Order: sequence, then structure tokens, then C-alpha cells
Amino acid sequence: MVTAISVGYYYFIESEAAQQNWLHTPANIDLDNFTEGTHYCEIEMPRDFQKRFSTGITITHLGSADFDIIWGNKFYNFTPYGLQTTIANAELVEKFFMSNRHTDSSTFIDYYLVIKYNTTPTFVEFTDFSDNRRQYLKCIVTDGAIIWSESEKTVAYVRINTHSNW
Repeated sequence: MVTAISVGYYYFIESEAAQQNWLHTPANIDLDNFTEGTHYCEIEMPRDFQKRFSTGITITHLGSADFDIIWGNKFYNFTPYGLQTTIANAELVEKFFMSNRHTDSSTFIDYYLVIKYNTTPTFVEFTDFSDNRRQYLKCIVTDGAIIWSESEKTVAYVRINTHSNW
């Protein structure tokens, strides 16, 4: 059986997980080849997200002169807001990102972020270091939060901050 990724979800898939034959075509992802909570996690798409990009260029003002300085590589920060999910799924997401395989320097594994936001094979695209447009983002998760409120006892909101890692 083939289980494809669903419209309206974020998927964080380990970059070293088995069956990476879908690269560079996320439409070929078969979730049956992965274990949820170990090799990937999914979160429903929020009400909005912010896809921030940095060109790696900054301007330095010294006296009466301005200098363009290329200080590093281009990168993305991706922050979804208001990821509403069940409390159980929020706990699974936290467990996934906080496991030793994702936090220990000797075993660290980064992720591919894949987002399908339309019924046709439409994925959020990102530009990699080789100037290719990719339908995924190779990234790390820098931090996150789970927000629960008394007024909505059965749901939790998840915030995750990512940084590209091409």
C-alpha cells in the first residue's frame, strides 16, 4: 500500500531515513516506508506561516561610507504559527524533535521539511545553495513550543522554528 503525504500538512522527514528515493520529487513519498514519531512527524497546516529568507548580504555604515558585506550563505527561517493539533500529536512532535537522535551531537540527523498546500502536486518551494528550486527544505529545528489553554482542553498549538541546512 502507498500512503502519500496529505494536503494541508507539514512533514518533517529525517534526511537519513530509509527509502529516500523520493528526492527530488516529494510527490513520490510513501509514508509506509517511515515510522511516524521516529523517522517523520506531521502537523496540520496552520492559519498562516512565515517563510523568511536571507540573502547573506548586509550593509555596514562606517562614518560617511556604506560597505556591502557578504557575511555568509543564503538561508531560510521557516516559522509556522498556530499549528493546531491534538494534544497526543503535539506530544509526538515534541518527542520526535527532542529525541537523542535529533539533539545529540554524535547522532544528530537533520530533516527535510515538505509542505503540500494544494490538491495538485503543489509544494512550497525553496532555493538551495546551487540555485536550484526544491520542493522541500533541508533544515534543522532550532526550537519550538506547545501551547495549551484551559478554554480549548482537547487541542494544543505547536510553534516550530527551523533554519535551512543545505
